[in-house]
Amino acid sequence: MLMKHLPSYGMALYVQEDRRGEEQVDSLLAQLQMLRTEAKCRGIINGVYVDTCPVTSSYCDRPGLSKLIADMRREQFDAILVTGIWRLFRNAEVGYELSELITAAGKHLISLDGLVDTMSGNSALLDHYNWIHFQRLMDKSK
Repeated sequence: MLMKHLPSYGMALYVQEDRRGEEQVDSLLAQLQMLRTEAKCRGIINGVYVDTCPVTSSYCDRPGLSKLIADMRREQFDAILVTGIWRLFRNAEVGYELSELITAAGKHLISLDGLVDTMSGNSALLDHYNWIHFQRLMDKSK
């Protein structure tokens, strides 16, 4: 019997705080467990990136995300896996910048909330961020 061998991808797992105090630890561990389970189905884990800045801090330093971007440029993984897309994309501008970086680097983005899975061709949300960015540029040029 012939078995179909699926490609194995190097996965970058990104987790980000959404609560404070002791609940934060539980949230981070729960996210990590979900991502590890999914990553086992898709490939191997090449890196885990964590940010613990509060959700309300839209412009806080995000060292986990900075390292993820640096490692993406060094081709340390094939895909980024997150539980929810909002953990990466804090606003339209960040969404646009990250979607451009991911696309230019030839990487995939998968969110467990189902909003993005570029491995399956679901990139509508990334296209949406590009459209918002284009509209803002057009507004500025008026």
